[in-house]
Amino acid sequence: MTSSNKTSAINDYRTDVIVVCSSSKFLFEKICKAGGNSVLASYKSQLKKSKNSVISVQADGELASKQIYFLSWKADADVSILRESIENFVSDAFEKAVEENHRSIAYPAIGCGQFGCSIDLVAQAMIREVHRKQQGHDISVTFVIQEARTDIYDEFQNQIQLLEAEMSPTDLKTMSATVKKGVIEIEQGDIIKQEVDVIIGSSSSGFLRQAITEAAGNEVQKAYKKELKNHPNSTLISVPSGALPCKQIFFVKWEPDDDLPIITSTYQK
Repeated sequence: MTSSNKTSAINDYRTDVIVVCSSSKFLFEKICKAGGNSVLASYKSQLKKSKNSVISVQADGELASKQIYFLSWKADADVSILRESIENFVSDAFEKAVEENHRSIAYPAIGCGQFGCSIDLVAQAMIREVHRKQQGHDISVTFVIQEARTDIYDEFQNQIQLLEAEMSPTDLKTMSATVKKGVIEIEQGDIIKQEVDVIIGSSSSGFLRQAITEAAGNEVQKAYKKELKNHPNSTLISVPSGALPCKQIFFVKWEPDDDLPIITSTYQK
């Protein structure tokens, strides 16, 4: 994965492209001021006639990059929709850079300022989407973070390290068997790192429940507590994945029993 994480102003970076969230009044005005009248005039002209999600403008003035990509974006209270919108923001700009034969691009940490989004979710979604896109294209990526926001910098650094650890060779063992149209797989590893549709945790296991919800982030912890309060007798509680790479988390209520037929029955339900 060719990416880095730096604290500074995005207009100072000498990358081929800088990406600007046009929905962020502060960042939009700062870039347009640094770029001068030609940047703002070009943006307004293309905004009227372009139907593309990315408005590409040649950099000018005090900007160090060659090109500016303006993309509109908005936050959402739904964690799944928010994650998808962040991934699309990253992907649309990356694909435009590929189309225009650029070799380096700088992204802002969207949503972590005035929008107040979960920092761990933003960092994980942006970094993993960049990693996915880099599998097919050799483009260097920089995440630019405001110098005063060390909390955002630390989380981006943490997510990069987690991804690098996952990419490192391991001695984990995996066994699998195909049954009709399905696959049963047994893996020695960490459940919170599984890139599957659903991971399942036992709500009766305080350790496992805490490990999953803490890794998933604050929004998931709140969602679990809300569902538990509204449905205290429910056998299954479904919550969004938050910062985890899966799509959904199921917590299933289960208790062990000394009677073998009974415990076998609880596994089969």
